[in-house]
Amino acid sequence: MTRAEYLSRLRANLENYYGDIAEIMVNYETIIDEMLGEGLSMQEIIGRLGSPAVLAEEIAAEFNLEYKKKVGLPLWAKIILIVFG
Repeated sequence: MTRAEYLSRLRANLENYYGDIAEIMVNYETIIDEMLGEGLSMQEIIGRLGSPAVLAEEIAAEFNLEYKKKVGLPLWAKIILIVFG
Protein backbone atom coordinates (compact mmCIF):
# COMPACT_ATOMS: atom_id res chain seq x y z
CA MET A 1 0.00 0.00 0.00
CA THR A 2 1.34 3.43 -0.87
CA ARG A 3 1.38 6.49 1.37
CA ALA A 4 -1.50 8.01 -0.61
CA GLU A 5 -3.60 4.83 -0.40
CA TYR A 6 -2.99 4.51 3.33
CA LEU A 7 -3.95 8.12 4.01
CA SER A 8 -7.01 7.85 1.75
CA ARG A 9 -8.22 4.77 3.61
CA LEU A 10 -7.52 6.39 6.97
CA ARG A 11 -9.57 9.45 5.96
CA ALA A 12 -12.41 7.23 4.74
CA ASN A 13 -12.47 5.40 8.09
CA LEU A 14 -12.30 8.65 10.07
CA GLU A 15 -15.22 10.07 8.10
CA ASN A 16 -17.39 7.72 10.18
CA TYR A 17 -16.73 9.95 13.21
CA TYR A 18 -17.55 13.50 14.22
CA GLY A 19 -14.46 15.59 14.86
CA ASP A 20 -11.72 17.65 13.27
CA ILE A 21 -10.75 15.06 10.70
CA ALA A 22 -8.73 17.57 8.66
CA GLU A 23 -6.42 18.33 11.59
CA ILE A 24 -6.00 14.65 12.42
CA MET A 25 -5.11 13.93 8.80
CA VAL A 26 -2.49 16.70 8.73
CA ASN A 27 -0.93 15.23 11.86
CA TYR A 28 -0.77 11.72 10.41
CA GLU A 29 0.55 12.96 7.06
CA THR A 30 3.39 14.57 9.03
CA ILE A 31 3.96 11.46 11.14
CA ILE A 32 4.14 9.24 8.06
CA ASP A 33 6.43 11.68 6.24
CA GLU A 34 8.78 11.73 9.24
CA MET A 35 8.83 7.95 9.38
CA LEU A 36 9.53 7.75 5.65
CA GLY A 37 12.30 10.33 6.17
CA GLU A 38 13.83 8.03 8.78
CA GLY A 39 14.09 5.37 6.10
CA LEU A 40 11.13 3.21 7.05
CA SER A 41 9.13 1.58 4.27
CA MET A 42 5.36 1.90 4.11
CA GLN A 43 5.15 -1.77 5.08
CA GLU A 44 7.12 -1.03 8.26
CA ILE A 45 5.01 2.06 8.97
CA ILE A 46 1.81 0.05 8.59
CA GLY A 47 3.29 -2.51 10.96
CA ARG A 48 3.83 0.21 13.56
CA LEU A 49 0.61 2.19 13.06
CA GLY A 50 -1.70 -0.66 12.13
CA SER A 51 -4.16 -0.82 9.28
CA PRO A 52 -6.08 2.37 8.46
CA ALA A 53 -9.23 0.88 10.02
CA VAL A 54 -7.44 -0.06 13.24
CA LEU A 55 -5.68 3.32 13.45
CA ALA A 56 -8.98 5.16 12.92
CA GLU A 57 -10.54 3.23 15.81
CA GLU A 58 -7.55 4.02 18.04
CA ILE A 59 -7.70 7.71 17.11
CA ALA A 60 -11.44 7.78 17.79
CA ALA A 61 -10.92 6.21 21.20
CA GLU A 62 -8.02 8.51 22.08
CA PHE A 63 -9.87 11.69 21.12
CA ASN A 64 -13.33 10.50 22.22
CA LEU A 65 -14.73 10.95 18.72
CA GLU A 66 -18.41 10.09 18.42
CA TYR A 67 -19.40 7.52 15.79
CA LYS A 68 -21.83 8.82 13.17
CA LYS A 69 -24.92 6.70 13.29
CA LYS A 70 -26.43 6.07 9.92
CA VAL A 71 -30.09 6.90 9.85
CA GLY A 72 -32.68 6.63 7.18
CA LEU A 73 -33.31 4.19 4.42
CA PRO A 74 -30.50 2.33 2.70
CA LEU A 75 -29.65 3.53 -0.81
CA TRP A 76 -31.25 0.52 -2.48
CA ALA A 77 -34.56 1.25 -0.73
CA LYS A 78 -34.46 4.90 -1.81
CA ILE A 79 -33.89 3.86 -5.43
CA ILE A 80 -36.85 1.47 -5.33
CA LEU A 81 -39.07 4.21 -3.89
CA ILE A 82 -37.97 6.63 -6.60
CA VAL A 83 -38.48 4.14 -9.40
CA PHE A 84 -41.90 2.95 -8.24
CA GLY A 85 -43.02 6.23 -6.73
